[in-house]
Amino acid sequence: MHLPAILVALLSSPVLQAPAPPAPAEPPSTEPLVRERVIEAPVEELWRVFSTGAGFTKLGPAQAEVDLRIGGRIRTHYDPQGVLGDEGDI
Repeated sequence: MHLPAILVALLSSPVLQAPAPPAPAEPPSTEPLVRERVIEAPVEELWRVFSTGAGFTKLGPAQAEVDLRIGGRIRTHYDPQGVLGDEGDI
C-alpha cells in the first residue's frame, strides 16, 4: 500500500515530530556573590545604615529589621504594606 505524497510529507514534517529533549541545565553556582564598593561617607553614618533597621531602609527596602548578633539576620520587605515575616520577606 502506498501512502499519498501529501500524507508522507505531513508525517515527515518537523511540526509533527516530537521536540528534542532540552539540554541538561548547568547546576547553579555555589560561589558566593561578592560586590565591593568604596563609599565616601563618615564611618558613624555607614555603621548606622548597616546596623539599624531604620538606617537599612536607606538602601531601598520599605521595611527592615537588622540583628547583627551571632545567628541574627537582616530581614527586609519592599512592600510598605507588607509585614516582616510574611512570604514577601527577603
